[in-house]
Amino acid sequence: LDVGQRTVIEAEAVEWMSSQQSFPEGSCVLTGIPDLVEAATAGSSKTMTVEHYRIWFQQVARLIFQRLPAGSRAIFVQTDTKVEGSAGSYSEWIDKAFLLQIAAQHVEGIRLLWHKIASFDTVGFNSSRGGGMTKTRYSHMLCFGSGPSCAELYAGPVASVPDVLRRGRTTWARGIGVRCCLALCRYLKKSGFHLVVDPFCGEGLVFAVANHYCMN
Repeated sequence: LDVGQRTVIEAEAVEWMSSQQSFPEGSCVLTGIPDLVEAATAGSSKTMTVEHYRIWFQQVARLIFQRLPAGSRAIFVQTDTKVEGSAGSYSEWIDKAFLLQIAAQHVEGIRLLWHKIASFDTVGFNSSRGGGMTKTRYSHMLCFGSGPSCAELYAGPVASVPDVLRRGRTTWARGIGVRCCLALCRYLKKSGFHLVVDPFCGEGLVFAVANHYCMN
């Protein structure tokens, strides 16, 4: 039985990426940069300010872009954040798709290839589960390519990822979702990649699904 292999590196993700000249040749990235409430300043248990988080988020995105091999892909699954205001309100919306595209503009050769949506609920309805109206009920799926040889064919692998799909079950509240991960790993395999890098692997769903498709 042909199964994918799995290597887990126990390290702080940003420090590890900073120590790498490049991700392995022939590899791609499928990940989600941590949310505001998950990210903490180095050596502190305090959460970041909104402005600090925006800067940190773009720095992390640039680290990933700068380490992509030529012809590679980096797919981000990101859920926007509503910054809580006074009771029953929010004061600001952090658009992570916008932050990713701003970061990409500062790395030569990085281009956005597609932008799709993973809905938490049936399209047209907001569920009361998982925060209801207090939380964003969809995730952005953005795929970036590195170098001039990363054009997408209309009828190529990208056609296997619907423009809007259901997220599917998650192993934790901010997880990517099984349906979403299956579609994205299927796209990466059809695109010819056999090694998936997830710097923020969490509970390991990306690893499990990549192995399901016999990817390392």
